[in-house]
Amino acid sequence: MTGHFLNVPEAKVLITRNFLLAREAVLDSVTHRSIVAIHGLAGLGKTFAIAEALAGVSVPVVKVVVLRRPTERFVVAALWEALTGRETRASRSQIALRLLPILAEEPRLLIFEEAQNLAPTSFDDLRLLHDDDRTQFGLVFDGGNGAWEVIDREPMLKSRLARAVRFAPLSQEDILKLIPTYHPIYEGVKPELLTAIDNEVTRGYMRSWAVFTHNALQLCERAGKPRIDDAVVRHTILQLADLA
Repeated sequence: MTGHFLNVPEAKVLITRNFLLAREAVLDSVTHRSIVAIHGLAGLGKTFAIAEALAGVSVPVVKVVVLRRPTERFVVAALWEALTGRETRASRSQIALRLLPILAEEPRLLIFEEAQNLAPTSFDDLRLLHDDDRTQFGLVFDGGNGAWEVIDREPMLKSRLARAVRFAPLSQEDILKLIPTYHPIYEGVKPELLTAIDNEVTRGYMRSWAVFTHNALQLCERAGKPRIDDAVVRHTILQLADLA
């Protein structure tokens, strides 16, 4: 299992609708070499869901983190370095041509994290490489704030998407149903406490629930309590007031 944010001991994976859709999208990209986009605001569990889906994948996976304001040749140069282990000073078009036989060697999955930073030229390069009959790779865009708006401005790329999954905050129904399964400190806790935590601190964000759990667990351990109560919740909310 993929490590949780802050490595909270005994934390479980929450099987949300978006988690399942993201897994299906990643596996579709692996199996059919399709292009998929998984996007949403930071802290909702996108990258965690992708990592969990990759646990059962047998093809080589290449991950590229897209820098802010990348150069026109960033994507092809980063792919070249990831695939060959060597840097290059060649031009954008030269690198793209040299990538074609490499990307034709075997099935792969390419994942671009922080996809909201991709430039139009980057989308063009990836589209052309993917469209080539010789290459055999699936392509996953993992994007945070504003990623879909960036993709939406690229109709040639958007029209090639096989799937798109938009992560959203957990609903109140999700909170009451799933959080008691997330960690033992929430088992059997009254719904009003979970609602108060979400309203005051976490607001449906999985990373925020991990932060709350990390801090509340320490309070529970120091007090010898097996699960949260009103006092633990009040104190933890106070600790995290500046993060809310």
